Amino acid sequence: MPGAVHRVLEGQTHDVAVEALAPELLEFFAK
Repeated sequence: MPGAVHRVLEGQTHDVAVEALAPELLEFFAK
């Protein structure tokens, strides 16, 4: 995918905490 980015959310497992995921989603959708 053009423009794809791989991110690792430190300290998170497959069941990601909302507090860790929300900032990433906000940044993604702001683009």
